[in-house]
Amino acid sequence: MRTGSAQTCSLFDGVPVTQSTGYLSSVTAAEVGVGTARCPWLVDAPVGQRINLTLFAFLPAASVDDAGCRGAAAGWTVVVVDGNITLEVPACPATAGKPASDGRLVYSSHGSKLRVHLEHIRGTFDVGLTELTMGHLLIRYQGLTA
Repeated sequence: MRTGSAQTCSLFDGVPVTQSTGYLSSVTAAEVGVGTARCPWLVDAPVGQRINLTLFAFLPAASVDDAGCRGAAAGWTVVVVDGNITLEVPACPATAGKPASDGRLVYSSHGSKLRVHLEHIRGTFDVGLTELTMGHLLIRYQGLTA
């Protein structure tokens, strides 16, 4: 998983991610601020590859089903910037047809570079978000030959 630091973020306007496959975590975004709008992940695959993003949601035991959106996971949004395209993908798995913990492809890039960050409807990771009240998201990024 990628964590990074505030210093890395200020040098690169984000946290560079150069491995061909890995995971980005909502826990990292909530606890250290890496993976937020102020410090996004910069996923960079080799030229000629595309990047697939697959979303996995893990919810606290106390979460209740909310019309297909389970608990606090409904509040997360994955924001992807691919060149001139900005896409906001709700973490709610209601339309996926299978549990989000099984993973669902949420984006396949047009090029080899993406900016990715997470947002939550309760605000930019306010104090009320804790491990007990929010679902956890993992985003698998994977460079693939186009």
